[in-house]
Amino acid sequence: MALPIFGFGTAAPTSTTQYYEVGSYVRNSAPAANGVIGWVCTAAGYPGTWVAEGITSPTGLATVTAAAALAATSKYHVITGAGPYTLASAAAVSIGSEAVIISNNVLVTLTAAANQTFIGNSTVAANTAIRVVSNGANTWFRSN
Repeated sequence: MALPIFGFGTAAPTSTTQYYEVGSYVRNSAPAANGVIGWVCTAAGYPGTWVAEGITSPTGLATVTAAAALAATSKYHVITGAGPYTLASAAAVSIGSEAVIISNNVLVTLTAAANQTFIGNSTVAANTAIRVVSNGANTWFRSN
């Protein structure tokens, strides 16, 4: 069994002459705001299957440390304290708008704002993330 390859580059590998093991990693050598940190190989091959990993300095990032309403102006919400947390009105954002809820060592419970609906599992396990999508009116949908 070969060892994973680690390297630097500006994109995931595309060469069909190099074999990559699962776990091979390419660190982005030219990171930019809202860009990816790197790429990880999730299926071995020539060149294998690569998935982007991490976002550098995402705009709209909010760190929330205690139960609160999550701001509609933030796309990314890093939760570090016990909740529950209330999603902003789905009408406050355009249809198809996404919010990413990232749980940092805590179990997060999401609730819908008054006269709003949340469809899907409303809990976020510790150290995981979910994405929710707005219908632009009165409903948030959990998309993962």
